[in-house]
Amino acid sequence: MQPKLGALDGALRKIDRTVFKANFWLQHADKTLIESQRKVLNRLLDGDFAQGIHATQYQRVVKVSQATATRHLVALVE
Repeated sequence: MQPKLGALDGALRKIDRTVFKANFWLQHADKTLIESQRKVLNRLLDGDFAQGIHATQYQRVVKVSQATATRHLVALVE
């Protein structure tokens, strides 16, 4: 692939991710989330956790206890 086409392809993928993320937040605008939940969801939407996230990862990202991380994740699933 030519360098210009590769750059264009990368830019289009970034735009697609941005539109997907914006649509996600529009669809879930009515949800009450705390800042740490928003932070983790944004990281998930950015593709930082390709296999999903577990409590230990959540704990490290937002610097909360294991119990708090578990509660926050459970609240997101409900």
